[in-house]
Amino acid sequence: MSTSTNTEVLLGCQSQVRVVVIEDAGNLVIQVFATDPAVTDVDALFFNLTDDSVSADLTIYPSINVENVTGFDVATGTLNQMNNGAQIQDAYDVRIEFGTLSDTSQGDVDQAAFTLYVDGDRPLTADDIDLSNLTAVINSDSGNGMALTGGNGATGSEVTLVLASDDFDGLHSATDSDIVAYNEGWQVTNGALEANGANDGNIYFESVATTGEAQISFDARAPHTEYFENGGCYGDSLEVWVYVNESDWVLLDTFTVNADGTALVGDTTGQTITAETQTLTYEGGALEDADSVRLVLDADISASNEEIFVDNVEVTETVYEGPTETVVEENVAFEETFDSTSNVSAEHAAGVEYHTRWDMRNGELQTDGCDDGQIWFDEVDVDGPATVSFDARAPHTEYFEDGGCYGDSLDVWALVDGTTWVHLDTYVVNDDGTALVGSETGQSISAESQTISYSGGALDDASSVQLYMYSDISASNEEIYFDNVTVTETVETEVPVDGGADCGEYAVTYDDVMRAADHNDDQTTDRADQQDDMADMMV
Repeated sequence: MSTSTNTEVLLGCQSQVRVVVIEDAGNLVIQVFATDPAVTDVDALFFNLTDDSVSADLTIYPSINVENVTGFDVATGTLNQMNNGAQIQDAYDVRIEFGTLSDTSQGDVDQAAFTLYVDGDRPLTADDIDLSNLTAVINSDSGNGMALTGGNGATGSEVTLVLASDDFDGLHSATDSDIVAYNEGWQVTNGALEANGANDGNIYFESVATTGEAQISFDARAPHTEYFENGGCYGDSLEVWVYVNESDWVLLDTFTVNADGTALVGDTTGQTITAETQTLTYEGGALEDADSVRLVLDADISASNEEIFVDNVEVTETVYEGPTETVVEENVAFEETFDSTSNVSAEHAAGVEYHTRWDMRNGELQTDGCDDGQIWFDEVDVDGPATVSFDARAPHTEYFEDGGCYGDSLDVWALVDGTTWVHLDTYVVNDDGTALVGSETGQSISAESQTISYSGGALDDASSVQLYMYSDISASNEEIYFDNVTVTETVETEVPVDGGADCGEYAVTYDDVMRAADHNDDQTTDRADQQDDMADMMV
């Protein structure tokens, strides 16, 4: 098992440079890319350390003047100039220069990579670099250099975390791997998992908990795809499955040989397995919102010379790291509007699960002394605090009685999570006969339609809600009408803070003395090159 972090920062506005910082077993691999190589020559990268104590022992690999890295300097808070005289506005702790000519930034460099480490036991992480403030210098050798600024700062960044991985090196059997949970027949050959006609079946990898968008990848090759059969009693296949949330099986791909016998082709993604090692990647769909994923490979192969090798299995997730804000949204989880102009039984309403004698009249639900009793609405799953509401009116509250053998009432209940009854209100007529008043909330139902709403209490922690009402009415002219029965859920989501346009760029200035020295070096180099060329011609 291993865990690593990739952090990406984009610098600049019109011209841009992408910087990727990768944690690698205590080292930091830093990659620099020009987003538009045709017009961008990357000359330098400046950044600060968050812990000045590492500056004395900070080391770069490979050494200077290897693989386009031509300069490396560490001087806390003092570096704001390149060797060619280009100056930037801020002073930094570390300067890396790039070029194709030793000790200079000359030459066109579109991308470069280097590794930083500290001598001794002190590991480096991405937190050792101030990723909120970086500067890259481009095109500085032409006299028109630009400084590209930016950082993760207010807007944060997407980070790729390696949750599980194995290269299977040094293993004797597949189950020696920390990430293999069960193996039916696969073997390990030369540091890779192998399936063939004698060693196939299922191999289950460990379930991996995820909090972001999950990705699964592995390297695969089949040295002799021409031996494989597609279909028939000797048909060969490799199925790629993922078991999501320890409950749902999702088939990602079924690889079978193509008609030319040159590749095994995935029926879902079109990815191929050939004699050359290729990386297969799966993301999105069921993997996007999974809480856990388990990779399962099922090889069904008929002959021992039909081989598939799998290596470098990796499960990663992409998460956001940076400041967030809480966004509150009201989502309608259930709505019944009784949009029927016919005078029919309430069972014709799609959102009504059961009732005794309630009616629908002119697009409203209705109960009276002839049509009363129970009504159950559909159970609704909610994700967040729930609110139950409905519009109600009673055209003639003066006809209702409070108590006695002819007493009239409307009880409103909620069944929470299928187990807990919550009494929301009992409506009876007030002393003036002007409204039906709720016993718990004091809300009222009168001749004018009003919205009745319930929230809080047990509804805040509900995972499901079912509205239930019971009307006990003594006369047919005592009517209550309902409309727009709704269950909403309050969903709180953490989203990245919108930091606005945080890109920046400006023209660098030049130190004339340094620039002249660099120009003289260029001329000396040019003359030396010319002399060498002349000597070659004379031979």
